Amino acid sequence: MIKIGSLLRAQRHRRRLTQREVAEAVGCGVLHYTKIETSASHPSIELLEKILEFLNCDIDSLVAPETDPHRQKLLSVLSGMTREMDTQDLELAVELVRAVHHRCR
Repeated sequence: MIKIGSLLRAQRHRRRLTQREVAEAVGCGVLHYTKIETSASHPSIELLEKILEFLNCDIDSLVAPETDPHRQKLLSVLSGMTREMDTQDLELAVELVRAVHHRCR
């Protein structure tokens, strides 16, 4: 079973943030956030999304981190860019990625 709390703690440490900074940024109490990191409590989906967005990571990179830091950075940049796209631009981006993926096969 994946312990989401320890993974969130590792991401927070990588970004040199305190629990208080994360809790305040996502709108939850410090005690609640501490309990999330220690797996004494579990965040709602909405809160988890806010935490992941603040830590600039997605669930995939959290549970299956890349070993190549450059690749991880590129995936993070791509993830951040796509979050800001409207549906039409996102569809175009998916088609471009599919074309590149098909070419690489």
